[in-house]
Amino acid sequence: MPAGPLGERGKGVKISREPAAWIGLFGSLLAVAAATHVPYITAGVATAGTALVAASAMAVFTRPIAPALYVGAFAALAALLAEFGFHLSDLAVGSIGALIMGTFAFFGVRPQVDPTNAYGKVIQGEIVSGASVPR
Repeated sequence: MPAGPLGERGKGVKISREPAAWIGLFGSLLAVAAATHVPYITAGVATAGTALVAASAMAVFTRPIAPALYVGAFAALAALLAEFGFHLSDLAVGSIGALIMGTFAFFGVRPQVDPTNAYGKVIQGEIVSGASVPR
């Protein structure tokens, strides 16, 4: 069956298939809300909200897990909160970003990779604490 504007017949539109289109739609709706003076929606809120949705979608749908995308999503959230008067210091944003990176590196990235030796051969069932150099 041919796909129509709402996706394949009977399946509907999935955000996981077209996240950029959904983010674009969300951003345009926020821009219209800001332009028509909807209360609490300024140009800054529209921009920060679109950045937050875009960064969050990239973080959630990107595989393998990329910790930097989650840090970007947090930075966008901090910008959105600042638009509503809740300001975090640079030190707080940097510290929370570092915590996100460390947590995801340990729990998100480490289970996705296997340790290798200097020749790129996977070392099965071993934990490698440093570079393995043959003698």
